[in-house]
Amino acid sequence: MARAYRLMSSDGHLEVPPERWVHRVPEKYRDRAPRTVQLPDGGDALLIEGQPLAKGSYTIWSIPDSAKWTVIFTNALHVWHRPYPGESHDVLRVQVAPEHGDYLEVLVYYFPVVGPDSATLRFQWGTTIVPLHIHTR
Repeated sequence: MARAYRLMSSDGHLEVPPERWVHRVPEKYRDRAPRTVQLPDGGDALLIEGQPLAKGSYTIWSIPDSAKWTVIFTNALHVWHRPYPGESHDVLRVQVAPEHGDYLEVLVYYFPVVGPDSATLRFQWGTTIVPLHIHTR
């Protein structure tokens, strides 16, 4: 019997400095390992789908669609299990094409690809995968 999920709630935390993995990446990929880039104002950032996201703490929201998902990083913190805080809190919005994968019962976040200056972060639940491509150069 198919499941009809109407609400999804997750509380995940990811606080790993990108430079942590460089020494573990095979030599031939080390130039693509995640690391921090500097913004013109001197702040640190990562590139998410080619757009800079300054170093900081964010909550992630999404607007799903069969062809493209909108993934939203907001500066509204500690708002789990509450309605979306509104566009005034948006820091970055990116469009991502979802992928199809094997069925997973629970929501997971994982990095299937990690290089010296890039990585792919996937959100997966059920058979839907939402990949975010992160670059530091």
